[in-house]
Amino acid sequence: MLTDNGREFCGTDTHPYELYLDLQSIEHRRTPIASPQTNGFVERFIRTAKEEFFAVALKRKLYTTIDELQADFETWLVHYNTERPHLAIVEEG
Repeated sequence: MLTDNGREFCGTDTHPYELYLDLQSIEHRRTPIASPQTNGFVERFIRTAKEEFFAVALKRKLYTTIDELQADFETWLVHYNTERPHLAIVEEG
């Protein structure tokens, strides 16, 4: 898992996020400080998810469980990864 160095992700070995990742056997790596290009894709994805999924979904439907929201988000992720055009990424070939 690649994250920035925000307090919600970092701390001691007893930080809740660190404990969760350890329980799931997930390696935690942090972006170098002052390197926005490393974190740029993540920041842009978060903005896109907020604008294209959450802002729309939360207006259209009243979610009664987090599982309902998660299921709809996972469906949107399939669309995002397989159908939605990503104009800023140019593949060389």
